[in-house]
Amino acid sequence: MDNFKPVLGILGGLALYEPDFMDSWEPIHVDTPYGKVQYLYKGKIDGKDVLFWRRWFWNGEICPPTALYKMQRAAMYAFKQLGCQHVVVHDGAGSINPDYELGDFVLLEDFIDFTAKNYQSYFTELDDPCINTIFDTPFCAESNQAAVEAAKSIGIPLKSCVLAVTEGPRFETPAEIRFFAQIGADAVAQGVLPEAVFAREMGLCYTAIYSVCNYATGVKRSGDWNLQEMSTAEYDIMDKVHRLIRALVHYMPETRTCNCAHYNEDSLLCTRLALKNKLLSREPEPWED
Repeated sequence: MDNFKPVLGILGGLALYEPDFMDSWEPIHVDTPYGKVQYLYKGKIDGKDVLFWRRWFWNGEICPPTALYKMQRAAMYAFKQLGCQHVVVHDGAGSINPDYELGDFVLLEDFIDFTAKNYQSYFTELDDPCINTIFDTPFCAESNQAAVEAAKSIGIPLKSCVLAVTEGPRFETPAEIRFFAQIGADAVAQGVLPEAVFAREMGLCYTAIYSVCNYATGVKRSGDWNLQEMSTAEYDIMDKVHRLIRALVHYMPETRTCNCAHYNEDSLLCTRLALKNKLLSREPEPWED
């Protein structure tokens, strides 16, 4: 890994399963306190170092989001350990907004979280320091702007999106989709959380670009949809996804001016700080079972 300086970490989702969009690549193995990251590659695009993690497939099988969530902690830790500053994910979403059509590319600007079962942080209530992560800007504004410029350079419009994030593995009911629409969601998907939180806690700039691969339940149709329809939409956009990722490599800033590296400092709450600010008068007693 000597002299390897990734300009971008790429998180594979819809239409981004294999590393063959890169000019060269090789698998790497990284151990973290949260386990080993499976299907992690280092490679080059137009002479620039990049990392790629294939998110959805394990051992030749499609795994539900519950498997992905556990691996996200290890993956974000590994990206930071390997020198990444910017990460981008591409995946698929179900359209709620009637202006979205199959194959449209959307840039996540905000999200509404309907997940609950999985780790939401590297930190726990027993940790000191305790981190209450700021999410006024859910995605890196600087990286998002780079994504807009990269997409524009190859003729791909990016529509702004508020994403309803569900946990799965089941898809949503018609009533849930109607509710999501009423509260301002443009699309629905799984997978972006808690990944975005882990990235923020690691000081990474995180950008999420999704493609509309199906209409959400009850949107623009009645009755069931099938996975073949989603696979067809995925195949149709694959070339665009690969070209967009290649373009992004050239548009991500080399020097960051955003606050992504410092959110933890802004969110710090610990015993040392509480003592300094006279919120506590003495160290707490040792914890006893």
